[in-house]
Amino acid sequence: MVPLRRSRRPGAAGEAGPLITVLFVLIVIGLVVTLMLVRTSQSPNERTPVSAPSVSSAGTHGEATPATIRPTTSTAANPPAVPGTTTPTSSTAANPDRPGKTAPPAEGPTGAETPKETPDRKAAKAKSAAQANNARTLAKKGDYVAAVKAFEDAVELLKPDRDEALMSELADARAERDSRTLLVEAKESEDRGDLKVALERAEASNAIKSRTETTEMISRLRAGCFRDEARKKEAAGLPKEAVELYRKADALLPDPGLAAHIKELEDKIRAAEAAAAKARYDELVARAKAEEAEEDFFSAVNLYEEARPYASNKQEIEALLAGATKQRDEFQTLFKMWLGRGHDHMRAGQWGEAIAAFDRAFKYNKNDTEIQGLIKQAREKAILQDMVLIPAGEFLSGADKKPLALTEFHIDRYEVTNVQYKNFVAVTGHEPPRDWERGAPPEGTENLPVTGVSWEDAVAYAAWAGKRLPTAEEWEKAARGTDGREFPWGNGYDPAKCNAAESGSRKLVPVGSTSGDVSPFGINDMAGNAAEWTATVEEPKSSASGTQGPKTAVLKGASFLLPGAGAGQCPARFADERDLRMLGYGFRCARNAE
Repeated sequence: MVPLRRSRRPGAAGEAGPLITVLFVLIVIGLVVTLMLVRTSQSPNERTPVSAPSVSSAGTHGEATPATIRPTTSTAANPPAVPGTTTPTSSTAANPDRPGKTAPPAEGPTGAETPKETPDRKAAKAKSAAQANNARTLAKKGDYVAAVKAFEDAVELLKPDRDEALMSELADARAERDSRTLLVEAKESEDRGDLKVALERAEASNAIKSRTETTEMISRLRAGCFRDEARKKEAAGLPKEAVELYRKADALLPDPGLAAHIKELEDKIRAAEAAAAKARYDELVARAKAEEAEEDFFSAVNLYEEARPYASNKQEIEALLAGATKQRDEFQTLFKMWLGRGHDHMRAGQWGEAIAAFDRAFKYNKNDTEIQGLIKQAREKAILQDMVLIPAGEFLSGADKKPLALTEFHIDRYEVTNVQYKNFVAVTGHEPPRDWERGAPPEGTENLPVTGVSWEDAVAYAAWAGKRLPTAEEWEKAARGTDGREFPWGNGYDPAKCNAAESGSRKLVPVGSTSGDVSPFGINDMAGNAAEWTATVEEPKSSASGTQGPKTAVLKGASFLLPGAGAGQCPARFADERDLRMLGYGFRCARNAE
């Protein structure tokens, strides 16, 4: 602070002293008023105590020491006053004691201005207080709807001021109002029997404000919902689910009548389970005994094992299981024996014997998955063992020797024999030829071609063997080759080369025993021994009267009963009724090349 300079004129000191004092006092008064205005503009929570400025006067010669002002919460500090200068304040009025000089505006914000405590403001506060007291009275009476309205009016009257305590009372009143409203809705829904909605309302009320009344109501409603759901399950024939729900209801709200009903349901469940177990036991035992009758003891043992948990008579099931297990073990020994024999025949290339052994093994254990594959493998080998591959291409067909192209195929080297057909009859139960006794050919005829079979019999055997009958064209190509010869051995007929009517034997001979009757592809007995059914069929013909003729199929080759010079020629063919079983009719099989 810079001290005022004394005047050099005579008497100036005496004239300036009082004026300076007056100015100083006016400045101090202005500062006090400014500080009071700042405090009034602050909210009650923002105000900080401000000490009145202290003023100290100069001692001698009339010099004054400026007043010291303590810091306040205003945003700009007030600089110390200097006599003869303008003190910055929040206003921009000119200093009346310094003509021509205008105080500069205060820098920075000075805080929000609030209205003075006017009579209207005082009246609003009084009304707010009265409304708050009225709200408290209404709350005590339980009228929280009106209480909330009164609290809201009290808060509105105080604006722009905010009373935190009053706001807290308003929030509590609202919570109480909402909680009680939901509770009333819950009771109304319960009275209507809508327990689920009642439970939702009660839980929502309890979430806002928990009270004993609401908690008890929630337990009651939950128990009611469980009972309703349990009744539905019981009506739907689901007693176990019903019992579980009834138990939950009884745990929440114990009821002797409900406990008795639960016990009654449990007794019914146990009785139903016992009946179901007996029915299941009887079913499994019956199936097991049926498997024993079929000598499938492996399946029987499995079924008896499955029946054990359902047995009420444990001694009975154990006896049944022990008997089936003993038979299964014996069959397992036989199964292993025949399985081993089948493998031995496979290694020796004896495919027919391998098939027979594997078939026997299968009878002793039909559950073995490996045996089926072995049987199929042996049959594939057996099928091709005595078959000849006829290559694709043209050959000279028919009496006029026209070129005809065929795809490649396999055909049996020999006619099907009695022993081969016997295996078919034994496995399938097919009807045997009429001259057989007890399902077997006469002794010593095993290697003769099977005869006395119909076209249907031949088709059935071929399917069982994994083959088919050859077409008439395939049979012809296999018999004459590609050069168009008349007989398998050449163009001239020679009765000594085949077993036909002219040969004089008048009986069947073992297949392959006539050395002269061999085709260019190495196929035996195509000119004689037995005439052979083919896959080529002829549609029935109608007579002039409209009567339909019999179904026929083409046969190829001569037989020991037919002349070889005619029927024995490779292009020769004739047809006969498919259901005939003639002594001289046999067949051989063919198969597509893969």
